Amino acid sequence: MEVYRYKERTEDLVDEVIAFCVSQLGKSYSLDFSHSSDDQKASWYCSLLVWAAYKNSGIDLESQHIWAHPGITPKEIRNSPKVYRVI
Repeated sequence: MEVYRYKERTEDLVDEVIAFCVSQLGKSYSLDFSHSSDDQKASWYCSLLVWAAYKNSGIDLESQHIWAHPGITPKEIRNSPKVYRVI
């Protein structure tokens, strides 16, 4: 297991990200990981939800690497220069 954190997090940012995720509780899981940060989505892919929560707070965690995936996968967030590995 690996755990990553946003490098410049603040308590307010953490509260915003958590609030976004909590507001999405009850929605189904989806294998669609294409770019969408719309809080009205009916379902979420795991890493897309994390990305969207930060994106709606003004932070884009997507990797800008030349080999980046077409959507938001766990590797996209792991490879972002804006996060660091905790575990």
